[in-house]
Amino acid sequence: MRRTKAAIALAVGIIGPGAIAEHHVAAIRAAGADVVCVAGPDPTDFAARHNIRSAYRDVDDLLLHPGLDAVVVASPNDLHARHTIAALQAGFHVLCEVPAATTMTEAQDVDRTARLVGKHVSVAQTLRFCSPFRAVRDRIDAGTLRVRHLILHQLLDRRTNTGVDGRARDWTDNVVWHHGSHLVDVGLWLLGTDEATVHGTAGRAAAASPPPLDAAAVLATPAGDLATIAISYRSRVPCREAHVIGDEATLRIRHGSLFDGERELIVGSGDSEMERRALQLQDREFLSALADGRRPPCSISELLATYRLLDKIQAADNDPHPSREET
Repeated sequence: MRRTKAAIALAVGIIGPGAIAEHHVAAIRAAGADVVCVAGPDPTDFAARHNIRSAYRDVDDLLLHPGLDAVVVASPNDLHARHTIAALQAGFHVLCEVPAATTMTEAQDVDRTARLVGKHVSVAQTLRFCSPFRAVRDRIDAGTLRVRHLILHQLLDRRTNTGVDGRARDWTDNVVWHHGSHLVDVGLWLLGTDEATVHGTAGRAAAASPPPLDAAAVLATPAGDLATIAISYRSRVPCREAHVIGDEATLRIRHGSLFDGERELIVGSGDSEMERRALQLQDREFLSALADGRRPPCSISELLATYRLLDKIQAADNDPHPSREET
């Protein structure tokens, strides 16, 4: 039976009125819930544009908003764990943007707090909700595709500190923990395991941008299946592509489409539209689970395996490099 909008009578607050929060407002309202408050350093314009009744400069004030049911954490990456833990301790379920943490210790703290207070934390692993990736997972679950090797790469131009909408930001992204979280998670998800070894590292940092702009890793499951991952923030040609090499087929995901050889199984309309639809589905699933009293998908406990591998990639980057780029 199709859920109606009115069936999800939940009040949601948003921490972090940035670019991704714009999409969450639309998705939450499309699901039939309401965004009733927002918090951030300068939330007034965001609140006015989206007809949000209450705007707070302090997160603690938002967490005192009457009648609140859940919180979306969309603040800068290094604040995600802190804001998620604060929301949990205030008694709210949380949908946290990727990454939910930037160290393994932070991730464990978030998981521990969620268990202690009996609230849910769902992480916005949006690739799991993209139709081509879901179609591949459906084949795997049906037993018609045995994956042997995934090749996943994402190339972006983040040489300057801009966000998804091209606007300048006052915080710095992290190639390992942000887009690395997306690709490592979907790799483990499609390989059907939370056990894998990892060999990987981040590349050298550019002088103008202290965090590394590149990362690469190979995941290996106990059965010997592989995921090869490459990410770059310095590519002038943006591209996300996935190759799924299995015993029965070799599939390719590009621009929101799924291909089997030259045959287009799912006709996409570009990465941006794929992600928009996926985020709507993701937010609807989160809210529906809360309304039904179920655990939402992509819980923080499920993500600990991903964060464990990211922590190892980050640790490899801490080894001394022979030199650093000067330009």
